[in-house]
Amino acid sequence: MNFAVLGLAIDVLGVLILGIDLFLLQRRLRNEAQNRLDTVQGVLDNHENTEGWLADIANQADWRDGDINEGRWQPQSGSFSHRAAQSSFEEMSETVAALATDLKTLAKITYTAVSADRKTANRSVWLTALGLTLIVIGFTMQAVAASS
Repeated sequence: MNFAVLGLAIDVLGVLILGIDLFLLQRRLRNEAQNRLDTVQGVLDNHENTEGWLADIANQADWRDGDINEGRWQPQSGSFSHRAAQSSFEEMSETVAALATDLKTLAKITYTAVSADRKTANRSVWLTALGLTLIVIGFTMQAVAASS
């Protein structure tokens, strides 16, 4: 068989492998990025008003006992309402628990993203090395055929 034709065929194969690698890599990265964005958007939606909620809890932190007088709350100075304090602490505890859950979710997203990126990059490196090796072999075979 003619080395020039065989070398050209191997070159074409190497270029096709590089093209397939590039296409698959870009498609995989796009899909993974969209999945990550959807998950992060869900976390953001869950905590859209967290700052306002925390501010409301802080603003309602009047833990004094009192009475309703003519439709208005009248706190008694020097008193303490265990029920009001307990309610504020429970709300704060729920907020912190929700934030901790979503922080864990974000950490998992980051870990999954880095793992997937490493796997994708590793696969791409091998395909790129194979494609470039075939191109070099093809060029070498064509050079040998041209010098003969």
